[in-house]
Amino acid sequence: MLVAGLFSGCCTKKFCVGDALPAIEFNFADPAALNGSTVAVKTLLNKTVIDSFLISKDFEQHFSLFPFSFHGDEDGKAKTYEIRIKEKVTVIDNITIDFHQEEFNCNECFPWKVEKEFIDVNDNFSFRNNGRTFFEGEVLTLE
Repeated sequence: MLVAGLFSGCCTKKFCVGDALPAIEFNFADPAALNGSTVAVKTLLNKTVIDSFLISKDFEQHFSLFPFSFHGDEDGKAKTYEIRIKEKVTVIDNITIDFHQEEFNCNECFPWKVEKEFIDVNDNFSFRNNGRTFFEGEVLTLE
């Protein structure tokens, strides 16, 4: 019993989950200046509007758009976002990402067993706005 208890303490369980899907982060340079305005956000897939929503009244400072519904979602790369503030339209396009899987040691029970799994990983996420490329973690500020 003592030996079993001693060795069972050697097992390490790790949370085996892949990367979260990235988001396009944006905020408003001066939300107070937009008071009374409505901001319209359209999602286009291959130049066809597939979704839209309005941001109005009390503006939050920070918003996120999620172009990918699941790991390996190639449609996210074909999406374009149009954000209309008053008469100005901001376009977010050229969304890129590399999806792949990596083998990860999820559970190790030394010296008998190692459980490995393939987890979802994404790299090189980027998008373009007004000729500038933004990378994961960068925030687009709208005027």
